[in-house]
Amino acid sequence: MESEQLRRENDSSGPQDELEYWKRRGAQFSQLLSHLQEREVQWTLYCLSQAGSKVLKCWKETDKKITFCYNEARDNSKFIQAMEQCCHSLYLDDPVNMKESIVSLLQTVRLIYSVSQFYNTSERTSTLMVKITNQMIETCKSYITCRGKETIWTQDRDLVRTKLTNCLKLNHIYRETYHSVKSQPFLPDQIPFAFSENYVFGKFDTFCDRLSKIIAMFNLIDDYNHLFERRLEGLLLGEALEDAMNTFDEAKVEIIMKKYDYLDQRNADFNEDFQVFMQKTDTLKETIASMIEHNFDSVWETPQGIRFLVRFEKVSEKIPLSTMDEKYQRVSKYCEKEIDRILKLFRKQRDDPPLPRNFPPISGRIKWCRSLGYHLQELVTTVTTHPVLALLPSTKDIENRYNSAKIILAEYEQEMTQIWLSQDVGVADACLIQPILALQNDRLVANLHPTIPLLIRESKCLAKMNIELPIVAATLLCKQNHFNTIQDSLNSLIKMFLSTIKKVKLEVRPLFLPQLVRLTAMLKPGLKSINWTNPKWVEFYENCKDAIETFDVLVARVHDIYANRILHVLLSMQDITLQSFPPDDEMWTVEEFLENNEEACRQAAIELNRKSQMVEEAVEEVLDLVHRASQTFKRMVGAENDFFVDEDKKPEKSSPTPEADDGDGQGQQQDWSILWSCFENPLQLLSHHGGGLPKGMQDMVFNAVSEMRRYYSRKVIDVLIRVTRTALDSLRRRFIEVEGVKLPIKPIFILQSLLMIPNIAIRPTLDDLQEALTQAGKNITGV
Repeated sequence: MESEQLRRENDSSGPQDELEYWKRRGAQFSQLLSHLQEREVQWTLYCLSQAGSKVLKCWKETDKKITFCYNEARDNSKFIQAMEQCCHSLYLDDPVNMKESIVSLLQTVRLIYSVSQFYNTSERTSTLMVKITNQMIETCKSYITCRGKETIWTQDRDLVRTKLTNCLKLNHIYRETYHSVKSQPFLPDQIPFAFSENYVFGKFDTFCDRLSKIIAMFNLIDDYNHLFERRLEGLLLGEALEDAMNTFDEAKVEIIMKKYDYLDQRNADFNEDFQVFMQKTDTLKETIASMIEHNFDSVWETPQGIRFLVRFEKVSEKIPLSTMDEKYQRVSKYCEKEIDRILKLFRKQRDDPPLPRNFPPISGRIKWCRSLGYHLQELVTTVTTHPVLALLPSTKDIENRYNSAKIILAEYEQEMTQIWLSQDVGVADACLIQPILALQNDRLVANLHPTIPLLIRESKCLAKMNIELPIVAATLLCKQNHFNTIQDSLNSLIKMFLSTIKKVKLEVRPLFLPQLVRLTAMLKPGLKSINWTNPKWVEFYENCKDAIETFDVLVARVHDIYANRILHVLLSMQDITLQSFPPDDEMWTVEEFLENNEEACRQAAIELNRKSQMVEEAVEEVLDLVHRASQTFKRMVGAENDFFVDEDKKPEKSSPTPEADDGDGQGQQQDWSILWSCFENPLQLLSHHGGGLPKGMQDMVFNAVSEMRRYYSRKVIDVLIRVTRTALDSLRRRFIEVEGVKLPIKPIFILQSLLMIPNIAIRPTLDDLQEALTQAGKNITGV
């Protein structure tokens, strides 16, 4: 009979299949019993009984078995149906939510095992537990693959790892819950709730072992990707890194491109592929470790050893590196040698150490000393805080050596500090009472003694290092902006003074010499009476600046008049012509030639006279500007600094002196080069005794007005001579052939030829023409 045969179970069958089996079996036996109660069957049995048939005995046995199977199926389906509600979680929930219903599910199974009349055998209960396990596995697979829509490689690796971990937790909770339910007291004198755990949980354990291998593979891939992204903490570069990355990529592609189901625990191909993958990665680890060890074997006796040690430790978490203990020992020995080296270097350089850039002597020595201390402190701190190096026996000796070195460096710093605090404050006082300006090698400079910036710089650097400052040094540091402001203002003033003076043109420099002397005299207080603590420096600076700006405006106005109203007019006078010739398509009679040339000379004379008056007016305006400016400068400078006696007289137009108007042009010329040199180097005026000018230079200044008038009168005469000479040359070249120059073919005069038998006469005659040309020349020279 079927009930006596072994049931063939599907590996994926669950508790719902068990319920359906007993329901179907109960229905079958229920129908069978209904048929046995029919009239035909009962009469048949009655007849067999009356006939004493031997078959009746066999029938009774069969009837008992049918009744037993019916009762068994009805009873089992009733109990299994009681756990149907608990089984819904196995089909509907994911492994995370499924954990909450495991307790009630196993308690229901134990109740069935303890109470059921037919389901209280270890075999049947084990079969039910196996089907529960099967359903858990199927649910886990569906959960991981998103109900078969994805694979473990098409999803985000972190998400898949989380799912796999949840499945592993489910197995762990499943087993723990079983042991918990098993150990709970239930009914007395009942059979213990126990059966083969390997039979029940073995399949789930095998499935979880597969998940663990997948997780291990994921972790290994992520570890290598992370290492390669960081270039193995910078320990592997270039072609070696590319070769390692290519080797790993080949191994990874080989295992992730398989077509089988990675979650099928019965598939042995994965185990083989997994072993091959692990072997290749282990070989790659050995290769990488060997290259790293070889490349950085010499780094452990250098300052970078400790930093590389940290990198090696990070890599060794993923790739096993040998001889790490040896590296710790080598780094420790280097630290000992480095402390000895620093002490030896300190003793050698303590008297003349290499100062940091832009550091003065005292603070530079302290900074040098502290830099050695910081180096040792960083070295020892790194060793003592390292979890492995701190436990080495040599670390204690390193700390002792460091403490001794720290004491030596502290004594040196204290010595330098004491030298700084014991400096003579009188040096600063002597520097501050010096004038704010000084002449150095014919250069005017801001006279801030180098000691003051040095003290300020020392104070600033030492204050940043939290070292005590004397009261004088602290005061100087607070006044740093004050000294910088004075120095910058004076440098700007000197630059403005020199640039303004040097741009005065040579032709007008004699007129500006008094103003130059007064401007120079205004600098005298800065060279004598105003020092770096005197608040009058502001007034001195403002006065000098205003005077220089006023002088600059005056120079600009004079240059403008000189360029546009004197030079430009003189140039335009040279373009005036005194001669007149007929146009190319006309000829003149002798009378017309004389009339036209006379008219041209008359117009030219008018124009030349007008322009010469313009030049004269411009010269007088320049003289007037300079005269009015001299009054302004006198008020700025003050009477005590004025060195010119007769300059208050306004320059008047006067007849040139005999020396100036010597008709031969052989009158003695004054030498203005000395005066011009005052503008090229105005600082030489500061060296004159009393601040004034020698008597000879003052005479030159007083003659400057008349000299300028004479000079530009001569300029006008030179222009007239040049214009006259040009006109005469033009007239001569028109009528007289010059060697190498051809005369124009076009005629100028209209001549008449008369037949006077037996001769021919020309009117006007050649003598008349010569007379006309002579008259034209006289007209030109008469302008």
